[in-house]
Amino acid sequence: MRCHEVDVNGAIVATDVYCQSDGSEFLLQSPGFTEAGGGRYFHVYFDVVGGAGTEGPNAPLVRVTDNVPDEGQASFRIETTSADMYFHKQGAGFSSWVDNDGIDWIGYNPTINGSLGTFRGIPNMVPPALGGHFHPGETTSTSTLVEEGLLKATIRSETIDGLWEGLWEFYPHKVNFTVLKVGSPYWVLYEGVPGGVLDLADSTIRSSGSDTELSAFDTWGGDLLADEWAIVTASEVNRSLYVAHLDDDAVFDSYRPASNTAGQMTILGFGRQGATSLFTRVPERFTFGLIDTKEYETARQIIESDLYPLTVGVSNAVAVP
Repeated sequence: MRCHEVDVNGAIVATDVYCQSDGSEFLLQSPGFTEAGGGRYFHVYFDVVGGAGTEGPNAPLVRVTDNVPDEGQASFRIETTSADMYFHKQGAGFSSWVDNDGIDWIGYNPTINGSLGTFRGIPNMVPPALGGHFHPGETTSTSTLVEEGLLKATIRSETIDGLWEGLWEFYPHKVNFTVLKVGSPYWVLYEGVPGGVLDLADSTIRSSGSDTELSAFDTWGGDLLADEWAIVTASEVNRSLYVAHLDDDAVFDSYRPASNTAGQMTILGFGRQGATSLFTRVPERFTFGLIDTKEYETARQIIESDLYPLTVGVSNAVAVP
């Protein structure tokens, strides 16, 4: 299979665009930017194995390595163009999210108890006292790689008791998380260290506007307006980690630092009010990603381009000699 971008007349604009198909889903990565309301055109070529056609690019933009030891647990290492992530298979949660400068934005450490180590992770859906599901370091789940291709890999996690299930979809620049089954109320958290350490120069910005920027040592709460997203910026690099909730609701969201002491961690919680978990419905969909900006307007454009679907049309297939 090969993909080329063409203009409206069929002339090639870009050769060998990355594409992937598992027989039921087709993906391609459109180069550069697409203007709102604009149109892009692609030719997709198929041939049988052993045919005269030649393959397109085969160096994956998403690569998964199984059974990598990490912080005491067998893990998946997921390498993408924006980050390297370590996902605990039994914990069903991320222990590390390392950016292209080698900075870990989570910093889970099983040897240090509390917010300096064991409390950190993504998505940390259930407190340890209630089972600790989907949290690095825990041993309540199994995780399976169900798909791997040039542009996308998929991991499914289920608790041993069968009550909880989630699906992770890894792309070159983002990770989608779908909560499929739950056994009790839950939240979805980013508990970590933006830029490697939480300091006074870090900040948070919410989707409702640039005037929502606050120090990462300030506290806020309330239902985020659609689109529901927030970013946590780092002072060390021109970069932010964003979390977006794709299914609008009226549920309380919140942020606070673990303490007022520098070097602690973020507690960015969707569906969290104090110590109360507020999500109950499934499915719920979330997106996580690192973006190279700390400015509201640029972040908004990048995040919304990830959230909004494209309108796609497919013309009839024709045979090519």
